[in-house]
Amino acid sequence: MNIKTVYVEITNRCNLNCQTCYNRSGMNRVTKEISPEQIEAICRRFRPYGMNRLLLSGGEPSLHSRFFDVLALADQYPDMTFGIVTNGTNSDPRFIEAVNCHGNMFIQISLDGASEESNAKTRGAGNFEKTLSFARQIHTEGRPHLLKMVISKSNIDDVEPFYRLALSLGYQPEFAFIYRSGNADSDWEKKALTAMEKFRLMKRIDRLNEDLHGNAFLPRCTVRCPFTRGADSLSLCIRTDGGIQPCQMLYDSRFSLGNIFETPNADLENAFRKMCETAKKRLETDYGCSRCLLRNGCGHGCMAAAVCLNGDPLADDGDCAFRKSIFLGYDLKRGI
Repeated sequence: MNIKTVYVEITNRCNLNCQTCYNRSGMNRVTKEISPEQIEAICRRFRPYGMNRLLLSGGEPSLHSRFFDVLALADQYPDMTFGIVTNGTNSDPRFIEAVNCHGNMFIQISLDGASEESNAKTRGAGNFEKTLSFARQIHTEGRPHLLKMVISKSNIDDVEPFYRLALSLGYQPEFAFIYRSGNADSDWEKKALTAMEKFRLMKRIDRLNEDLHGNAFLPRCTVRCPFTRGADSLSLCIRTDGGIQPCQMLYDSRFSLGNIFETPNADLENAFRKMCETAKKRLETDYGCSRCLLRNGCGHGCMAAAVCLNGDPLADDGDCAFRKSIFLGYDLKRGI
């Protein structure tokens, strides 16, 4: 079992209630937190498995009652990378100083538009300028800070302005497509993107990388679940209740691998093996694959996306047409 990244929801509190939030943290009224001591225990537990990156999220992580004690762990583990996933609305000088003073710390700021009007559709009114103010106070030279946008129907036309905004602030632009979880499930049909829309957006981002000399990761779909290859180089998600999820996207508690505060390593490793067995069953499932020209190279898609869309890890993940578009309209052409 090789674990490279652990994504920890250190608090379930959030001051926003975004339309695309995968865990509906803005709806929580009873606060749950993972203490700094428990987070340190997570580091100690997973370091022997190869963990070298810890992502701190929420909710909004800066609302944690002992947030600065959590950030102090970056001093204790100087050879690890600490990432903070924030909405950027909390410009506490201590937060900004901590990020600027730690070479092993980076931030990912969530923003869903290049203007107040566009961003407000997803993240609510009055937050755009707060986030820009925060972003401008972070030292970006030589640092891998990210400005991330979740693309849905509401901001589909804002990709290029957002890309340019990120570069102007000194950040690397990052994009992800909305998926059906949490708040995104409400009015899903009005928010979801078609396969062709995703493909065109991916090509647009690729063009922007070339034209503007950027390096934004292309938001492809999953070709093959990492669990089909065994428990190697995994990224876990830990919920505030201690639930260990196989990944951030496979958030349904039915698929928890155990509890970080209760489950011994032997049981956790056994749960990993069972999850790998489930994932491998996708390779044996026919989603119309026998008639597909990509059948020999396709890994039958994403188990987590299948759960989000259909509630079943062995169901169609909804991205077959997108995968075909990428291969035929992008990869094949670039390979010729």
